[in-house]
Amino acid sequence: MSKHSPSINFEPDEKLVLKCVLNIEGLADSSEVLIRRTEIQDDVPLKTNNTSKVVKMKIEYEVRGEVKMASLAVKIPFLRTKVVYEFFKGLQFFVKEARFYKSLVPRMQKMLQSEIAPTLFASDEQQVLFLDDLSAQGYRVQVEGQLDAEHSAVVLQHLARMHASSHVLHREDPRLFDDLIKQQFLYSDDFIGNLYLEVKPLLGVLARVCCLSPETVERFDSAVEKARSDIAGNLDSSRFVFSVLNHGDLKAHNILFSHNEQSKPVRCSFIDFQICYWSSPVLDIIFFTILSMEREVYASDFDRLLELYLSTMSSTLKQLNCDVSLTKEHFRRDWDDLKAMKIFSFLFRTIIDIREFCKQFEYAKFEEASPEMLEKLSQSTDIRDRVRFWLEEFEKTGVF
Repeated sequence: MSKHSPSINFEPDEKLVLKCVLNIEGLADSSEVLIRRTEIQDDVPLKTNNTSKVVKMKIEYEVRGEVKMASLAVKIPFLRTKVVYEFFKGLQFFVKEARFYKSLVPRMQKMLQSEIAPTLFASDEQQVLFLDDLSAQGYRVQVEGQLDAEHSAVVLQHLARMHASSHVLHREDPRLFDDLIKQQFLYSDDFIGNLYLEVKPLLGVLARVCCLSPETVERFDSAVEKARSDIAGNLDSSRFVFSVLNHGDLKAHNILFSHNEQSKPVRCSFIDFQICYWSSPVLDIIFFTILSMEREVYASDFDRLLELYLSTMSSTLKQLNCDVSLTKEHFRRDWDDLKAMKIFSFLFRTIIDIREFCKQFEYAKFEEASPEMLEKLSQSTDIRDRVRFWLEEFEKTGVF
């Protein structure tokens, strides 16, 4: 097992396994079920990051004499670093995610008559989640991490339906969202500042390679300073005409796709909702666009994809008998106004790229890297082109 996929000793409670099977079968009487065997496949994690590990659990059980198998995805909280631990513990992210799956997902999916996320079958006091294993149904993460126009279209349609159903549910029962509306402090100025301090040493190298002028670098520095003070306000739902439940971490690795026989994406499902919050839907789209949409798709197809998102949002709201909607004018106003989220998303994307690059040279952090390694980083065409593209886009559109 590599150091990036640490083994976690996990033994599921027998009562929780039984509860999962009862929920899968829609039964209330435990005497009808016999658990024959449970297997945790810890050596092949479905997903591992700085906050959790998701492993596959196979359950062989018997119902009224019939032997069946179930495959679950077990999400185990795992906070790799002290900074991440304090950040997640303070905001009770895992508690919130469990509540999201229990209280919101079933009602939103009942409205839509379709799934937006895996089904939760059980959870324990440590916020270990026992979810439907969508990989057993053929769902996969796009390993390259950048999505083409077809995949982006599927995501934005799915996102529009999730956003619309959350808006309608909030109108029916706003108390369900109280804790999410209080997450305005989610991205503090210190959090943004720490991100920038992590990436700033390399931006100087990338600035030289990308032929960025000193004036551009200086203006970007000023924009980051402003973003540090503006980011909390960007999440303040009271300032927006139309607010929804935002996923909060909508990058490609948190999206599972199902494809047809021609390998075309036909549907998707979202996972990892621990950072969800209540605010403008544009925040989710900014984050997704900068982190996971191919640059060429953004440059050539974004207007078409936006129309698809808005039309899906409008039709879903009408289907749910809601008399309000998100207009293109409101979307554009929020898109132009939410500059701090664009800066944050860019910094976050750059740090992800840099960390992945450093792993090739067995550096856990790029602060430990030599000047020679930094020069190798500056020659990374993909990172260089992405930095150049977004900084030029930000200059052109007045982000800084």
